Amino acid sequence: CASAAVIADDVAKHLVGDAVGNRDRLPDSVGKARTDSQVLGANAKLVARSVNPQHTALTGADNPPLKSNWSSPVSATYVVNPIPLVVSEIHFHPDDGGAPGDADDLEFVELWNRGEAPVSLAGMRLRGGIDFSWSRTNAPSLAPGAYGVLVRNLARFSVAYLTVTNLIGEYGSDQLSNEGERLALYGPLEEPVFDFRYEASWEPMADGGGHSLVLSNPRSPGEPSLAASWKRSARAGGSPGGPDPDTSEESVRVVAERDASGIRFRFEAVAGASHRLEERISLAEGDWSPLNTWPAATVPRTEEVRVETSGTTRFFRVRRF
Repeated sequence: CASAAVIADDVAKHLVGDAVGNRDRLPDSVGKARTDSQVLGANAKLVARSVNPQHTALTGADNPPLKSNWSSPVSATYVVNPIPLVVSEIHFHPDDGGAPGDADDLEFVELWNRGEAPVSLAGMRLRGGIDFSWSRTNAPSLAPGAYGVLVRNLARFSVAYLTVTNLIGEYGSDQLSNEGERLALYGPLEEPVFDFRYEASWEPMADGGGHSLVLSNPRSPGEPSLAASWKRSARAGGSPGGPDPDTSEESVRVVAERDASGIRFRFEAVAGASHRLEERISLAEGDWSPLNTWPAATVPRTEEVRVETSGTTRFFRVRRF
């Protein structure tokens, strides 16, 4: 991104500038006509009017008794430093597993700062299915690499997610659509941060199946309006306030029972994840070889399989992915 924004002569000519949030950078532009270029070192919202010294007021009974050489104000936001916030997780259609209360109260939207400096949420506004604004005077900040969770119902969320403390607000009566809808974040000077529409069809297990939508690569988010940019959360209920765990190496607790010629394995398979029984001849090295795979299902279940043994030493594991 460029380190400065230049307002060209043909735009700046005859402007009365009011550089919102940048008065220290453009002190001579306030209340004066400008005919030269202006260089901005930070994001700014300019409010301006043009002047026409040759203007004459219309006369007659149907015209107001006003005369001004100035136009109505117009405004424009110039972005020098894009705000490095992304939506990293959306829990738009929770499943409370039969617990009392409204499952929609467990909705949340997670923001992540992928930049290298702290980002204050002061004056920012989230629009779309949620219309939520952060205070300009008492708003949280996200450190580099930090997550923040905006929740629908603080009381119910705090019970369901006891360890999540990096909360950044409660949006209350608003509700995320179960079908999909627009989410857009704007900075304090109305800078566009992101603007996209999520769809329930992107991931069936996130549409009431207990999982959330997770941005596949928050460091390089690509185009968030595309299904390919998202995946279902690794765990039911998502991972608000932190990164989605890497389930490619997530092992499963297994009960093994030996008989005369083999071993019977039994384990609890979680909903929405596939499972695989693997073996290798050394515990310390070598590749794991697949023996049996169970595709993902929509409900938890107990899986069982028996493996013949040949008298040689072998090691087994069940992996969730």
